[in-house]
Amino acid sequence: MTTTGVRPEMAVAGSTAEMLDAGKLLPRLNKLNDSGRLAQAIGEDAAAKLIQDVDKAARTKASAISRVKLAKQIAVGAATVGGAGYLGHKAFGILGGGH
Repeated sequence: MTTTGVRPEMAVAGSTAEMLDAGKLLPRLNKLNDSGRLAQAIGEDAAAKLIQDVDKAARTKASAISRVKLAKQIAVGAATVGGAGYLGHKAFGILGGGH
């Protein structure tokens, strides 16, 4: 399935918005394009543009996910370094290096 959530015409207040997964849609569009059916349905130029746009959306999503993962790794690293700094400071104080 390339979509998740509730279709707009069926949505009520608080429904999960329908989302399209471009990564799952792209192979299906390519298959339709390879068979000639996509171009037959919407024209060659529109088919090419649609595939390009979906590809761009899939790459943008992958890039955004990578950025989120990087941010999480940085946050974990910062917490680890901050925690180690705090623990080091306390140990230094306990061992007689502090006041």
